[in-house]
Amino acid sequence: MVKRSTEKSYFIKNDKNYSNLIELWFDIDSSDDFIAIRKILPTLLLSTSKKYPNEQQMEKEYMRNYIINASSGVIEVGENKFYTFQLKIPQKKRVKDFDIKKALSFFLDSIYFPQINDNEFVKFNEKKEQLQREIQHIYKSKYKLSWEELYQELDEDGTLTDKLFHHQEQLEYLNNQDTYHYYYKLIHSHKPFIFLYGNEELKEAEVYLNDFYKDYQPRIVSLERKMHFLTLNEEIKIIETEKPYNESLLYMVYKVENMKDEDRILVKTISSILDSNVTKILFNKLRIKEKLVYWTNSESFSTYGMFIIGAGIDKNNKQLAIEKVKELFCEINKIEVIDNALKQLRENGECFFIRSLDSFYYEYNKKTTKYFGIGETQEEQFNQAKQVTAEQVLAFLSRIKLDTIDFVKGVEDAK
Repeated sequence: MVKRSTEKSYFIKNDKNYSNLIELWFDIDSSDDFIAIRKILPTLLLSTSKKYPNEQQMEKEYMRNYIINASSGVIEVGENKFYTFQLKIPQKKRVKDFDIKKALSFFLDSIYFPQINDNEFVKFNEKKEQLQREIQHIYKSKYKLSWEELYQELDEDGTLTDKLFHHQEQLEYLNNQDTYHYYYKLIHSHKPFIFLYGNEELKEAEVYLNDFYKDYQPRIVSLERKMHFLTLNEEIKIIETEKPYNESLLYMVYKVENMKDEDRILVKTISSILDSNVTKILFNKLRIKEKLVYWTNSESFSTYGMFIIGAGIDKNNKQLAIEKVKELFCEINKIEVIDNALKQLRENGECFFIRSLDSFYYEYNKKTTKYFGIGETQEEQFNQAKQVTAEQVLAFLSRIKLDTIDFVKGVEDAK
């Protein structure tokens, strides 16, 4: 466990970029009881404020204050969740008329003085309806729906289904006053983490923010690494549902026997060997050679000790596709096959990593990851992947077990 305090702001110097970034991070209650509030709250802030009650006025003020972007959302750091409010602004040396204090004042107003009436958000019903439409959109997407239904089957402790889709009853009973009270308790009760990313001009912003929060209580946050290794079934679990689709969907869930923390990189590696954009072993086997599928993918869930092979198929190809996947695992269980795949992955990973070095957020993500101290930076992940050997992968293959087969059968007249 790592503990961090919000008492002091954290300045990350970067003179390379043409803009500066300011983020406020509020530690939030991760309880299942607040999923609906957690989802709706970011949508109620930043788009309007007490002073500027409609979106058009806000847009004009964003432009008038030279704000490049302002956004909000929820981010996970290990077991913890945070509301993040992000302000991206130009550097004063590049925009002559830019006033950093005015931009910050406008930004903070949109967070701390939202558009409310008698302790209720004016935009609440509009945003609630928007969330309801998002849920309906999932039902209309066979791919999104099939994944959420699979998560429901695999979940053991609520972490795979920690989404509003799986707690829709909360949206039904969600009310405006409860949301406002939660907002007031969360935002107005303590000082957030303050991250400043850019050149020395942000020292002025740091002084302004420290003065703004001088009467707010700092908060100490305990952070833990996220690990939820799933239980391996004694027998393969078979799930079959019928849907009104032309295309059937096949998911084969593999879990690791006696999963350990150090195995996470191997879970990712196996998944990438099977179906990365450079190896394409799975696609070449099932589509190019056997003509059994329309598409394939392989998703790794290393914090759960599993990866999932997915494919779109004709309903009559189910059993043969399953057998060919099993056959594929025998075919790759060779030192030369794994070694060749690892070489391709290393080359591709190096290209991706070099490109990422020029990303605006590269240094920021690196420093914040190090600051919280419970995860790996992009560079550390890249180096871990480079060090994986073919011998390690071959030994690991024997611990990978087929755990669940989920078949969504496309039947035109399904009800």
